[in-house]
Amino acid sequence: MSMHKAIVGVGSNIDPWTHIEKAEQILASETDLRGIANYAVTRPVGVTDQADFVNGAYYVVTPLEREAFVAFLKDVENRLGRVRGPEKFGPRTMDLDLVAWDGDILDRDFYRYDHVRVPVSELIDRYRLKLKIHKTNNTEEENHGSDKRYTEPD
Repeated sequence: MSMHKAIVGVGSNIDPWTHIEKAEQILASETDLRGIANYAVTRPVGVTDQADFVNGAYYVVTPLEREAFVAFLKDVENRLGRVRGPEKFGPRTMDLDLVAWDGDILDRDFYRYDHVRVPVSELIDRYRLKLKIHKTNNTEEENHGSDKRYTEPD
């Protein structure tokens, strides 16, 4: 059985600490949750007239294939009361996004937002994971290593 390494971005701004604790419990009992990045309170993006978010990331090892793992993450969101509406950046009980899978960054938000990049980079550094990171011009790739640091968002 092939095992896959995944980094999942996590965010919540509706009773965030309760929902994050529940998400951790679910992932710890239903996957091989290997690591949790430090959480940070961040301002909302897009729709700014809402509560601040708590953002972080999880390092998970899973036998599921990528599509099945994404479906699992959506199921966890649903179990935690996620309501999907027309506003992509609206309030939510839980947001779980597959950011990296088997060495590749899949979520372009990694390049756009510190609230994604900082916790993901923390896990990459802590577990010495090798991921292909596109430079800002998106024409070259580099291996992300512990020499690259990011600052916490304001």
